[in-house]
Amino acid sequence: MANENPANFDDVKVTEAPERPDFRVQNEGTIYVLWAETEAAEQWVTDHLPGDVMTWGRNGYVVEWRYIADIVFGIENDGLVVLR
Repeated sequence: MANENPANFDDVKVTEAPERPDFRVQNEGTIYVLWAETEAAEQWVTDHLPGDVMTWGRNGYVVEWRYIADIVFGIENDGLVVLR
């Protein structure tokens, strides 16, 4: 039986990443840092995260590991881009 490529490379859809995502996610073990990279991201944080969210630097927000998936889902569902 000959090895066959299951898909033609030309048929693979490639989505280009934006020049600058709205958010970056950084895994720090038991916590994640959610970096807001755009004004839209900062507004999303203001609208959706608690006012007393712990910050990391100027635009980093500390998120417990158990919440990050739901937060990223919400961000993407609202049309913003997250770089993981």
